Amino acid sequence: MASWVFLSMITYSKYAALLLTAMLSSSMAAEPVRYRFEQIPTFDEPNTETFGLALAINELGEVVGIADDESLVARGFLYTPGLFLEIPGFDTGLVSHPRAINQFGDVAGAAGYRVTSNGHTAIVSVPFIRGAGQGIRSILNGEELSRGLGGMAYTINDAGMVAFEGQGAQVRLANGERLNWGFADGGVVTTGRINQFGVLVGTGLRVGSEGFEAMRYDVNSRTAMSLHDPNQARMSFAIDINNAGIAVGDWVRRDNNRTVPVIWRNGSGEELPFINEHLFGWTGHVIAINDRGDVLGESSSAGGQRIDWVLFAGETTPLPLVDLIEGPGFDGYDEFMAFDINNSREISGAAIVRDAAHPLGSTNKPGVLAPLTSQAPAFPAPGLWADLSQPGAGFEINRVGDRHYLIWTTYDASGLPVWYFSQPVRLTHDGWRANLLRFRTNPNGDITSSVAGQAVLSHRRPTEMLFSWRLGEQSGTLAHQYLAGRCEAGARGHTGTWHDPARPGFGLSLLDLGERQAGVFYFYDQNGHPRWVFLHFPTGPGQTEAWLFHGGACPSCPYRPPQRSTIGAARLGLAPGEVELEVNLAGSGSLSAMRWQSAGRMARIPSAPRCDG
Repeated sequence: MASWVFLSMITYSKYAALLLTAMLSSSMAAEPVRYRFEQIPTFDEPNTETFGLALAINELGEVVGIADDESLVARGFLYTPGLFLEIPGFDTGLVSHPRAINQFGDVAGAAGYRVTSNGHTAIVSVPFIRGAGQGIRSILNGEELSRGLGGMAYTINDAGMVAFEGQGAQVRLANGERLNWGFADGGVVTTGRINQFGVLVGTGLRVGSEGFEAMRYDVNSRTAMSLHDPNQARMSFAIDINNAGIAVGDWVRRDNNRTVPVIWRNGSGEELPFINEHLFGWTGHVIAINDRGDVLGESSSAGGQRIDWVLFAGETTPLPLVDLIEGPGFDGYDEFMAFDINNSREISGAAIVRDAAHPLGSTNKPGVLAPLTSQAPAFPAPGLWADLSQPGAGFEINRVGDRHYLIWTTYDASGLPVWYFSQPVRLTHDGWRANLLRFRTNPNGDITSSVAGQAVLSHRRPTEMLFSWRLGEQSGTLAHQYLAGRCEAGARGHTGTWHDPARPGFGLSLLDLGERQAGVFYFYDQNGHPRWVFLHFPTGPGQTEAWLFHGGACPSCPYRPPQRSTIGAARLGLAPGEVELEVNLAGSGSLSAMRWQSAGRMARIPSAPRCDG
């Protein structure tokens, strides 16, 4: 929200920064040391003979996987706590195999598809994407389907980028464009995961190379980088990457051919400890990493023994998952096979019963390991957040009672300012998912709202959040920083969001620092579109100019700093528990629709300002 102005007017105290870091770190740093097992009820319960795997979990606790029905046919599912749904295939009787889910609830995987040629029918596995609440749709085009081509989609990020394998390894962008990825002189052998910024990891082969090489690929710049260290390893494999750009995988040591788990920071790899690493014949493998830096892995022996473990960020000793599980929910199970871990440290996988009499030697049930110690959600700090690399837009977080809301100030495709409003509809320990509402006025003056898209917030660091947005077919992820000045700089009691009760639907976000004030005024242009202007009162209440920022700063446009125009004036008056605001806007030329006149007393929307989220 107008960060280029706020940063110049707010004194960012190093002591305030340390205080905020300590406040948020304390809410995020509690180490869960014990878990409870929560079985996912599937297609045929109770039935000890059916199997299931919970393959991926997002920050909202939504899980995708596969499970048997009563006929022992594996079918794809989506599980939201309390709700179990099948993800059907492309046609009746055909099943799906979901592999990944993003924070918006979009799913990627593969499903059976019937192909008829010369009177013969065959079923091929076709990669799919499924939007939240929608049916699956093929990533392949009609010509590829008619030829009976298939594949599997392995990973999807919040921007809608899907990495899949079919005719080679490809990435499908949100707009439907597809591109091949990998080394320029070689192919991709296995596809890992893609983070929210479009950085993908996997394993490739290059001409003349000794063997498999771990690699990372930036979808935005279309550049590949090898993570392989030939001095340490004969071969290497990249499995996962988090939003901080930390990658994990395995390498085969050059000195003894032992496979060990590895973590890459800034392109440099180092071995991770694993359970039984001191025993002859045991190897270690990485499964996943979250944004905290917690790593899931497994240890295995030549004789087929397997132990899944977690290495919490900052620790040096991995812990067996089965030793961390308490409660009756895990009674009767022998081990837990893990597949994914989210930032709330929930782990998806399957609880296993070893059974020598069973033809497969074991049975399992899909489920989630949830931390026993349930923290209150660490909501983002109230106040202003902005992408400091692209000044000119941002959002404000505030609350009404125990409910938070967000106002996003950005730009439309024409470069004019526009704002969206949202309240969280799904909460996590690290953020929320919400609909983005766009308001507008009708010719008769009525104000209406409609769902324009969605937003996802998640903590990345104590004073930084990932803000993922979706508007129509456009989507993206930006890192937003907290702008000190609300609590740290001594904000007065008028700080907050205000509106005119007699004329709801527009208002003012105000930062009151006593000797000066700044605010964003939300209004509607002559065409009914929601707009905003910035108001700065450098010497306190009184008269000031109204600045409208416009230009090339829309979320889906190449960034260009917005331009500033003075299109009117505003007068501010402050009284105990009350704000008087008069605004007169009269844009000209290309901004002629930016007209507004209002004056009156405004009431605060949220409860009194609080600095504890």
